[in-house]
Amino acid sequence: MKPLPRNSKVMVKEKVTPLSGTKGMGTRPVPKIRKKRPALYLLALFFLYFLILFAVQFVRYIQLSNEVKALNREIDSIKAENALLNEEIERLYDPEYLEELARGRLGMVRRGEILFYFQDAPKSP
Repeated sequence: MKPLPRNSKVMVKEKVTPLSGTKGMGTRPVPKIRKKRPALYLLALFFLYFLILFAVQFVRYIQLSNEVKALNREIDSIKAENALLNEEIERLYDPEYLEELARGRLGMVRRGEILFYFQDAPKSP
C-alpha cells in the first residue's frame, strides 16, 4: 500500500451504529485529515535560523580575513621602510658619509676651502 501524501484527505468507510428504531447497519464515508507535524516545522525553522546565522558569520569571516591580509601587507611595507631607516642610521655613524651630507645638503666647506657657485648664463634668443 502506498503512503499517503501529507495534508491529503482520505475517505475512510466507518461503521455507523444504528439509532434505536432504525433498520440495518450502514456505512458512510468520513473524511480523515492528517495532522500537521509541528515538530517538523520547528526543526525546519531551527535549521533555517542556524543557516542564516552561519551565512552572516561567514561573510564577517571573509571581511575580517581580507582586513588581516591588508594589515599584513601594510606591516611588510613598514618593516621594509624600517630596515631602510636602520641602514641610514648605521651610515650616519660613518664620518665620510656625514661629511658628504654636510657638503651636499648644507653647503658646508672645510677651513681654508672656498666655495664657488656658478650660475648658468641666460640664453639669448
